[in-house]
Amino acid sequence: MTASAMEGDRERCFEAGMDGYIIKPLRMEELDAVLRKHLGQDKAAAESTPAGKADNPEAPMHTHEISEPPVFDLHAALDSAFGSVERLRRLIAIIEDDLPKQIRSLEEALASGDRQAAERYAHTIKGQAAHLGGERLLRTAHEAERAGREGRLDDVRNMASDVAAFANELLEALVSVDWQEAERIAASDIS
Repeated sequence: MTASAMEGDRERCFEAGMDGYIIKPLRMEELDAVLRKHLGQDKAAAESTPAGKADNPEAPMHTHEISEPPVFDLHAALDSAFGSVERLRRLIAIIEDDLPKQIRSLEEALASGDRQAAERYAHTIKGQAAHLGGERLLRTAHEAERAGREGRLDDVRNMASDVAAFANELLEALVSVDWQEAERIAASDIS
């Protein structure tokens, strides 16, 4: 399991001797398919793993096309919390507390010209968005992270206002989570 989901990371993992590849945030369907494959169970299912990030890190998070990426995806967030509404509540509380700090730290890194710190904060923001299905923030933070890695600090600066705006949208969406709907989804996923 890795947080490395950039182009070429999958191949580098296999070259280093890994015999499987799955990226965070962890999705139960993908983990199940990888485990079944490597445990020799249900070979047909393992060979026909759903098109997703376990097989193709460049695949979109959703199997259907979305013209406007979601600010928050309750289904994806519950999946990150392994179907537990209580775990999702804790995850959201952590992100509500930490995401504004990460945005401030990104802005401070950019103000001081610290490319490595800017890349690291963009990576953390991307991860938080991924855990909540915040595709809009995830995509923008991913691009900022890539620009930082490539030494394009001015590009990161240009993206910082969008990263902050999309983070605020996500935080606003978290305030109005429909917990009854979350319970219904979690219950339907169990059956």
